[in-house]
Amino acid sequence: MKHLFLLFSAVLVIFGCSTNNNGTVTVVPLAPTNLTGAVISNTQINLSWTDNATNEEGYKIERKTGAGNYAVVGSSSSNMTSFSDLGLSPSTSYTYRVYAYNSAGNSLQYSNELTLSTQDSIPSWLTNGLVAYYPFNGNANDESGNGNNGTVNGATLTSDRNGINNKSYSTTSGYISCINNNIPTNNPISISFWFKCNSDFGIGEVISLGSPSSTTWGCVIGNNYFTMNYGRGCGSTGSSPASIGLSNTNWHNVVFISNGIGGNSSIYYDGVFSANTINANTNGGCSTSNLYFGADIFSLVELFDGSLDDIRIYNRALSASEVAYLAAH
Repeated sequence: MKHLFLLFSAVLVIFGCSTNNNGTVTVVPLAPTNLTGAVISNTQINLSWTDNATNEEGYKIERKTGAGNYAVVGSSSSNMTSFSDLGLSPSTSYTYRVYAYNSAGNSLQYSNELTLSTQDSIPSWLTNGLVAYYPFNGNANDESGNGNNGTVNGATLTSDRNGINNKSYSTTSGYISCINNNIPTNNPISISFWFKCNSDFGIGEVISLGSPSSTTWGCVIGNNYFTMNYGRGCGSTGSSPASIGLSNTNWHNVVFISNGIGGNSSIYYDGVFSANTINANTNGGCSTSNLYFGADIFSLVELFDGSLDDIRIYNRALSASEVAYLAAH
């Protein structure tokens, strides 16, 4: 009998089982599957997985960097299928796996492995002189803290340049208008944004400050026609254009850096300097009512057939290295 009991105990161990004092058999839990995650910042990664067990006491999360060894970095209770890994290092790649456990032991398998990299450190200059910022995190709010929030007029949320849903706006069927709180008019200004064309939509002010009666300034893009326009409807002499070709269906970053009415603008395309243009002169009576995204608002509303994302407006001239950083991120 003693030999039979030892044999039975060995079978239980091999197949992930244990017995308690009253002879009840407990089996180890099934392993979790479908481990997924999201990079939240330069110090945080969130994980989630599918719970396949009915008898787990909880889950253990293991992590490693590079070719190092796994170590437990956290746990969650029974039926909890998410974990936030905090205090990570910027610009670092982390690999994760998860297992379930109970009194009988650990699940016989791990979940799938998942490797994610935290974001780069945020440079201090990124908010220096930032008067409006629209990352379009499911809405058109200004996240610079200056209150230039937007109202969506028919534009629709869509995927951004990284393929993440609801993180940019399509302006094919509408546009966005924003409050104007101290947006530069005739001062140094830098405007950076990402755009994607669906078609050759012609030439128009994709981002502008003004109203249907006149616009103080506008970022004009079109195939072989980029310029920083000043004074439409209020005595504009016309700004000189830069010949930059458009590539439909691809995301691009463009930065306009202007020193004001009658001055000059530098245009960077995908982080590379493309041209200097001459700004128009005006009679100075231009409207500064609102910011407009995705529509040439002057006189007759003409929509930009494409998508916009990560719009930044600065009250200073960005440097070439700062422009390159924005184009790479």
